Amino acid sequence: MSDAEMTGSAPTQAVISSPDLDATRALREAEERYRSLVEHIPAITYIYEMENAENTVFMSPQVEAILGYTPAEMLEDPDLWWDRVHVEDRERVIAETE
Repeated sequence: MSDAEMTGSAPTQAVISSPDLDATRALREAEERYRSLVEHIPAITYIYEMENAENTVFMSPQVEAILGYTPAEMLEDPDLWWDRVHVEDRERVIAETE
């Protein structure tokens, strides 16, 4: 085939798929779904370190509507969380988080 014949040909596209790309895409989609759930569920979602329950590393935005404190305020002062637990429930809640 000559160069003249090649200039009239239509370009083609190749779809490249691999297990790594599929896994990366699936992980990204799962993270997006999880983030959407956490940010929209009508409850406070939080993550804390298992070794140190007072070290909360994430607090969902709903905490502000429910408790009146921003996530940043809650993360900066762990006592804010424990102060919200009713006195009669505090001992049980602490025991369950240890």
